[in-house]
Amino acid sequence: MTLFQLHVVDRLYPAREDAARAIAGIASFLPAVTSDYATILGFVPRFESAVLLYDARVSWLRADVEDGPGTDFWRRVDFMQRGVQPWRQKYFLKHAYSVLFHRDLDEDDPAPADRPTASGWRGRLARALVGWPERTKGDEVADFLGTRLPRLLEGATGSRDIGSWMDWLIANGEVDLDGRPTGQNPYAEEVASYRTRLDHYRAAVRDGRAAGKNVRAEEQRIRDIEREFASLERQVSWLREDAARSSRIAVECRTDYRRALWAAGLLLGACLGVPLLARLIPASATGVRRAARATLAVSCLVMGLGLPVAIALGAGGAPGWVQSLGGRLGLTESGPGGETVPRGAAAQLAKSRPWALFTRARRSATAGAR
Repeated sequence: MTLFQLHVVDRLYPAREDAARAIAGIASFLPAVTSDYATILGFVPRFESAVLLYDARVSWLRADVEDGPGTDFWRRVDFMQRGVQPWRQKYFLKHAYSVLFHRDLDEDDPAPADRPTASGWRGRLARALVGWPERTKGDEVADFLGTRLPRLLEGATGSRDIGSWMDWLIANGEVDLDGRPTGQNPYAEEVASYRTRLDHYRAAVRDGRAAGKNVRAEEQRIRDIEREFASLERQVSWLREDAARSSRIAVECRTDYRRALWAAGLLLGACLGVPLLARLIPASATGVRRAARATLAVSCLVMGLGLPVAIALGAGGAPGWVQSLGGRLGLTESGPGGETVPRGAAAQLAKSRPWALFTRARRSATAGAR
C-alpha cells in the first residue's frame, strides 16, 4: 500500500488531502473484496500478492465514476468469471512455486527467451515476413502455467482438483518450464533442514542439562526455529486447504453455468417453437392466437427471469411449489442439512445479488423524473 501511494497516488494527486481521500477510499473496499472472494471463489488471496489491492482499486475507481450498488455487482460478476477461467489455477500454481520452491514465476518478464520459438532460416524468414515477435521468458512462463504444468499434474493425479495438484508438488518436487520434473524438491529439503536443526538443539539442551550447564540460548534457538517452521507449515496448509475448497466451488460453478445454458437453450427453443405451433391454429381464431402468444410471453418472463430471481432472493423462504418447480428446472437442490439451496442460474444470481441492478435502475429512473 505504501509503495502504491508513493509511485501512483502521490503522482496523480499532488494535493495531500486528495491523496489521503484516494487511499482511504481504496482501503474502504478491502473488507467487501475479501468477503466476495471467500463467498464466490472459496479463498482469499494473500495480501502480499497485491490482488486484493488491485480489486479494491478497481472498485473504488468504478464508484468514483458512478457510485451505486452496481459497483459491487460488477465486481462479483468479475469474480464469478474468474472461478471458471484459468486465472484461479494460475494463481495457486504461482504461489505454490513461491512457497514450496522459492521461485517467482513472472508472466510479464520481457527478457528474451533462452530458446526462440523457431530458429534457423525458417524462423528468420517468418519474422521478416509477418513480424513474428521474439519469444520472451514471460511467454514461456505463461505457457508453463496455462498448459504444460496443468497437463502434467492432471495426468499424474488423474484429477483437475488443484488441491491434489498441491499435494503432488509437495511430494514430488519442482517441474521445469518444459514440463519435466527436475528431481529436486526444495520444500522437502527445507523441512528436513528444520527438523535436523531442531534435533541438534534439543540434543544440546538434554546434554547441557545433564551436565548442569545453562541452556537458555539453545532453548531460545529452538523457539525461533519452531516459529519459522510453523510459519512455513501455515503457508503450505493454506495452499492445500484453500486450493481444495476453491476447486470444489469451481466444480459447482461450472455445473451451474452448464445448467443455466441448458435452461436458456430450452427457453429459446420454446420462444421459437411455440409461435410456429400457434400458426396451426385457424386464422379465424384470432382470440386464441393472442391468448397463446400472451401465455408464451408471460411463461418466458416467469420461467426465464422471474423464477431464478425469486429463488436467488431467498430459496429457503420461497413457497413450496416454487421450490418444487425450481428443483425440476435445476434451479434448486437440497443442501447438506436438508435446506433448499439455489443452483444453476439462480445460484449465480444469488452470488451477484441481482437486486443491486434493480435498485440502481430505480434510482436512475427517479433521478430522470426529477
